[in-house]
Amino acid sequence: MRCVCSIYEESNKDKEAYEKHIKLKDMARRQKTLDKERYAGDKSTVVLTVDLEAVLLAPALKASALYYRTKLACHNYTIYDLHSHDSKCYFWHEGEGGLDADTFATCLLDYLNNNERCKAASTIIVYSDGCTYQNRNKVLANALYDFCCKTKKTVTLKWERALEDKKIYVPSNYKTYIEEARPKQPYKVEYLKHDFFKTYTDLTYYSTIRPGHKVGDRVVTDIRQLRYKDGSLEYKLDYCESDFLPLPQRCKENTGSIRRKYAETPKIKKSKYDDLQALKAVLPQDCHAFYDALPHYTA
Repeated sequence: MRCVCSIYEESNKDKEAYEKHIKLKDMARRQKTLDKERYAGDKSTVVLTVDLEAVLLAPALKASALYYRTKLACHNYTIYDLHSHDSKCYFWHEGEGGLDADTFATCLLDYLNNNERCKAASTIIVYSDGCTYQNRNKVLANALYDFCCKTKKTVTLKWERALEDKKIYVPSNYKTYIEEARPKQPYKVEYLKHDFFKTYTDLTYYSTIRPGHKVGDRVVTDIRQLRYKDGSLEYKLDYCESDFLPLPQRCKENTGSIRRKYAETPKIKKSKYDDLQALKAVLPQDCHAFYDALPHYTA
């Protein structure tokens, strides 16, 4: 989904919506700056930003044979600590996993469970964009609720709104370039396989995180902050509101469990596999086995 700014610049329509959008963006940025300053030196609170970077393609070469062929999509989900400046990149290609709420929940929960600063903290604040399928949905809500119940931590979600001339033969080449992009404090990059991903869709704490029930009531995309604290789920519709409000949805007894998302390696389309086979003509011989081994549909 495109930012309202881009739509407005192209169409010059709906000035009121545009101005409201800009106001919310500015408020979110100010809030992030305040949190960064407020919790500097406070080891009990960690402030993170998360972002799904632009899709990368493999292979990526300056060869005319590549122009009309479909390529393998590679994804980079990055988590950045505003105080320690540590970054971790979760990197995978479409032959190992897709792009859905389970995928992003798996990456975020892996970080929260294993990062030493997060393990030592009692409060974690996470900034992200407001993309619904990534960050504002019941799957992630149930996953974080489960995490907070088990760890007794408080998590608050707040929504806001270097590879030139490199030769990419296989997706793992990106891992090397990302690690080298910041020499002083290199990015930590985890190259993910399909067995890394978990599914949280069976968790049944909340069937929806909508802050209303009736037609005309507020909807999920109106939420600006969600807080998981002491077994409750609270929300704010605006950064200016002084208090969180209890979500008007009943928390149910959980009857589901967290399990592996993929029983086997996901398959890519036959047309993409065929294009990748054709592209081997411009790739080094030692890269061919990677593309040959990609699971794919035969029709």
